Amino acid sequence: MAVYAVMFMGMTPLGSLGAGWIAKRIGVPTTVGIGGAVCVLAGLGFGLRLPSLRAGARELIRGAAAASNELAQAGEGDPTAR
Repeated sequence: MAVYAVMFMGMTPLGSLGAGWIAKRIGVPTTVGIGGAVCVLAGLGFGLRLPSLRAGARELIRGAAAASNELAQAGEGDPTAR
């Protein structure tokens, strides 16, 4: 059950534990502010990397489409061709 919880919720349980520990040390408002700043920085970092991620995704999609077309032309992709 614990493995399922970690897969389903990600690292939220550990993050909550860390946030609680930090909040106890420096206060809740400061901890929430730091968490918000980390989220903004992560969003900006993702936004900066998005063009290169899109290019890589397009390349993967083209490769998958080409492989699918090759299988279809060989008759292996169409189950009714057998």
